[in-house]
Amino acid sequence: MDAQQAVEWDMFPPDCLFGGIPYEIYVDTIVQMGGLCLTHLQFANLLMSKEPDLLLQNLLLRICLEEDTTKLIAENNGITEEEARSVFSSITLDDKNKDYHKNSHSAAAPYIKVSNTQYLCSFHGCLGRPFEFMLAELKRRFPRDWDINTGLRESRFREQLYALFDEKKYIRINKNIVLKSAKKVITDIDACVMDTENGDIAFLQLKWQDLTYDSSKSLSSKRKNYYETTSKWVDDVLCWVESATTDEIARKLDVKQDRVDKSKIRLFVLGRFHGNYSGEKPRQDCVWGQWYSVLNLVAPGTPNMVAHLYNVLASYSPYNYPHIDRTARTHVFGDYTVRIG
Repeated sequence: MDAQQAVEWDMFPPDCLFGGIPYEIYVDTIVQMGGLCLTHLQFANLLMSKEPDLLLQNLLLRICLEEDTTKLIAENNGITEEEARSVFSSITLDDKNKDYHKNSHSAAAPYIKVSNTQYLCSFHGCLGRPFEFMLAELKRRFPRDWDINTGLRESRFREQLYALFDEKKYIRINKNIVLKSAKKVITDIDACVMDTENGDIAFLQLKWQDLTYDSSKSLSSKRKNYYETTSKWVDDVLCWVESATTDEIARKLDVKQDRVDKSKIRLFVLGRFHGNYSGEKPRQDCVWGQWYSVLNLVAPGTPNMVAHLYNVLASYSPYNYPHIDRTARTHVFGDYTVRIG
């Protein structure tokens, strides 16, 4: 359920290693354990349809043995039992990690250790936000791997973005473009696409922030960081474009000078999970979007993709939709009054 409706699982490239085990193994295990819970739930409902006096709560109690569960994970994923135990530990709450998750306000654990060999399977944990718990555990258990793999996100993001552009019609620069002024680094451009037919040029900044659920304060901090860094990037790139000659821009992009027309340069900020935060309306000299919105709004092979993507992201900005004013509601709970709206 969570894998279909959310995108937490898409936090790292599938071949990234955590504890020597590919990230996709952790993701697949969550899906497999969730499938077992859905199967169990379906059979419980069938039984209740024949025996209506039964209580569903009693039918959903699942106590699993560590040995049986690790063997199942190993067989399903083609890994050793030792590796399976490590994977299982990443979706389990026990004495070693309970304080960490209590203090970080993370999601419910898919499994909870209740004895030396037994684990309680949590339906809420397996079907609610299991990837969030797993990611918190991977960050806790493998901090060095986490930092290394975080550094691989940008190239993965760029590869997926470039897959939308036909290599026969577009020049796709597969590296960071470092911008300098007076031998000093100003900023860099994460991705660049050039339309060889009409001359449109896309300069893109790719933002892949960690997900935030623990508090509104953390979300506010990410929003502030997102807009401050991206706005500075827009300022720096526009200043560089204005001051550089077309020959300097062409040499930076490794193309012929006649391919560069400053008036056709468009700026994009694409967030992997966050495209627009609520609050102050973004500036108009750049378009802001979210990766999954891009996948939903455009198709590979669309003509004039650079201009099309720019226009469609600008038109579908959430700030273009009218603000709905709702009547404030007040709720009283004993000595406390809560006002909404």
